[in-house]
Amino acid sequence: MNLTHYADRAAWLEARRSGLGGSDVPVILGFARYGKTPLSVWTSKVLPPEEETESYTLKRGTFMEGFIAARLREEAGLRSVDREHDAIVTADDPCLLYSPDAFATEEDGTLVLCEFKSRLRDASEWEEGVPPDVVAQAQHGMEVCNLPACYVACDTGNELRWQRIERDPKWATEVRPRLIAWWNTYVVPQVPPPPESEDAAVLGRIYPREDAGKTIALPGEFLALRDELNEAEAIKSAAEAKIDEIKNRVRAAMGDAAAGVLADGSGWTWKVQKRKAYTVEAGESRVLRAYKSKEK
Repeated sequence: MNLTHYADRAAWLEARRSGLGGSDVPVILGFARYGKTPLSVWTSKVLPPEEETESYTLKRGTFMEGFIAARLREEAGLRSVDREHDAIVTADDPCLLYSPDAFATEEDGTLVLCEFKSRLRDASEWEEGVPPDVVAQAQHGMEVCNLPACYVACDTGNELRWQRIERDPKWATEVRPRLIAWWNTYVVPQVPPPPESEDAAVLGRIYPREDAGKTIALPGEFLALRDELNEAEAIKSAAEAKIDEIKNRVRAAMGDAAAGVLADGSGWTWKVQKRKAYTVEAGESRVLRAYKSKEK
């Protein structure tokens, strides 16, 4: 196992940019979470890194790892659970990386991987087992570290949920080639992958300013895209108008009442909501607007 420890978090973060790690893989495979997209993964590898601030959630998760490790060792009957900090395992193909939370030794001496999570707001997702994005992360870790199993443990706020996941042999033959191909197709030549619906902010980061004197000819397929966009915007406008009409009918029926109840017990409230004044800070961003062809 090619395990490297780094002197500090900054060096570790920089090293993670050199390949696809456990948090990247679920996004590439379509198990997106918290608005992450393949294009956002691409920017994290190609563009200069953004300044990172450790959020309370991140700090809490790191702090809880020691408690999770101790509880997992006791509940799973493990011989040992050894946590890792600022470390990366590199696969035979260097574009595949993994940052282990811990390694554990089972009673028979088998070395296995550990993946720790703190998912207070998403605790319900763990009721039927490990969520797909975490399974993908664990399988990637087992593949990179060449280990037979992974103990996934999650602090839900009320209890520790854990499960032993066996390594899937199909990962090496089916998924690993996809990850390497994605890296070689987009990251190596620095060609961004196709954007998705959540990528407006990411595109603004890739192309923050326009070249005022530059105009390009778009491919013919964008004529059809323009028509699709116009149709979608028309449907959206009609839906918004219908929503406003229905809300106004409800408001008119309620008059000066604070609440209106329906036959099934549900209903609406219509109350005065106070909010403090605030000032929007100055800033700039690129805005996409359509225009009609110029008359000749």
